[in-house]
Amino acid sequence: MRKFVGREDDWQKLEQQLHNSHRIAISTLSGMGGVGKTELALQYALDALEKETYKGGIAWFNAQNEIPVGVQILQFAQSAFNLKYPDELTFEQKLHYCWQCWREGEVLFIFDDVRDYENIQPFLPPPEKHFKIIITTRKEWLATSIDSLHLEVLSEAAAIELLASFIGEARVNKQQEDAKKLCQWLGYLPLALELVGRFLIRRKTWSLTKMKQRLEAQQLDERTLRDISADMTATRGVAAAFEISWQELEANPEAQQLACYLSLFALSSIPWYLVENSISIAQNNPDDLEDIREDFLINLNLLQEVFNKEKEVSGYQLHSLIRQFLRAKLAASPQEEEYKTIFCQTITAEAKIDQTPTQADIQKIAPVIPHLTEIAENKELHQWLAEEDVIWVW
Repeated sequence: MRKFVGREDDWQKLEQQLHNSHRIAISTLSGMGGVGKTELALQYALDALEKETYKGGIAWFNAQNEIPVGVQILQFAQSAFNLKYPDELTFEQKLHYCWQCWREGEVLFIFDDVRDYENIQPFLPPPEKHFKIIITTRKEWLATSIDSLHLEVLSEAAAIELLASFIGEARVNKQQEDAKKLCQWLGYLPLALELVGRFLIRRKTWSLTKMKQRLEAQQLDERTLRDISADMTATRGVAAAFEISWQELEANPEAQQLACYLSLFALSSIPWYLVENSISIAQNNPDDLEDIREDFLINLNLLQEVFNKEKEVSGYQLHSLIRQFLRAKLAASPQEEEYKTIFCQTITAEAKIDQTPTQADIQKIAPVIPHLTEIAENKELHQWLAEEDVIWVW
């Protein structure tokens, strides 16, 4: 990125986790695809390298590399420290020998894009204070014994600042309101903002409104959100980044189906009872639905919790770009017609109240209104409305 913005608090929390531990410090950077986990780890490592924070060195390992993590570690020590392993040692003994011979001083290990903790756990250094570890993962609960630092999308101000770092402050200042709308459409996601910013560098005459209109027309198929530059930290476009999480759901088709169904809801808090009340979607008992929600959709950061003023979970919501991604999956699914029918039936049923509603009636349907509005404004859903339900939508 041209400028690293909006992560000051996360940076401080990361440093605290790494340096306030009395034993080996492991900090996990979690969050949805494209939120900037690898970028934060990279920027922290570059800053530490410049300041010589880690006298014992900084080592970066890609958990998705074809070369196993354990082999990467042995190769790194061999190359960086000219370490020679006695031929008679087994692999495990060589790894133990590696830790014993590691350069003195604090050491930072970064394991990027970890999808299963079991794949790196046997190769982690021994529990000694001078070893520090950063793990990046899209899983919210990689291991219960590890500190987790969840990365959110950027604030509106930080998103605009990031966009301006690519196309210039003058260009953004002339189109402040349009810049806000563009950043909002992109869901304040760093990867999407960077891709659009890089594209607009090459389209100097384009207005931000024109950019937003093109994105609205093409959605995630827009090549602006697909084309990766060689000098970027990210190696995938937005849809490709989401596809990794989708593939992790392949072992649980019910989780994929639930994710597709949730994409029909508005970009607003979804009260879970609306999902439980959806016929066919709720074929499993409520506990099964909750397990799928927690263990798959939330754990993979495909679904977000919504909190009320008392900091209690009041509902659930999809990120705007993830919703687009899942709607495309739904459109290719044999359940599309069934799910749209169920959605319209469920929402209109919940919206039916007496002609002279009480205050309690109004409070009851308030959480349903955004999703009722979604049906009214989304013409693609109108054909799935029953004739007797049309009156409840308009």
